[in-house]
Amino acid sequence: MDYPIDISRFLNRLMSSPWRNTRRGEIPDPSRLEKSERAMKTEKALARLASNRLDDAALAELYRNDKVKIDGIITQWFGKGTIATDALSRVLVRIAENAVHFRPQFQKSEDFIVGHAVQECQRLYSEANTRIALAHFSRG
Repeated sequence: MDYPIDISRFLNRLMSSPWRNTRRGEIPDPSRLEKSERAMKTEKALARLASNRLDDAALAELYRNDKVKIDGIITQWFGKGTIATDALSRVLVRIAENAVHFRPQFQKSEDFIVGHAVQECQRLYSEANTRIALAHFSRG
């Protein structure tokens, strides 16, 4: 059967809905509902950043939704303190700059954010090590 519009996204969203496996009048598991709502907010924030990477409200919403994961990655690489605070701002800038490459039909928003956070932390860590090595060897 041919449909005049593409309903595949609607069907996929319906099939992954937290309401799918509930009986009429029953309330779904709140953790599943909260996660799906948060993912939707994150996708919307990424879409807004894709059109304007300087949209600070969208970036704040994205960080609010994924704070635990982003902070965990930064803490893993840099610990806590001023270096971690600087790394956080750079990670958020990287996510905002690359939001144009996010495709919700192929990738989860969480995977996109975590991937870019890890890549930026790796880059910053490598850059810091290079600067330390250069400073150490230029003394001699």
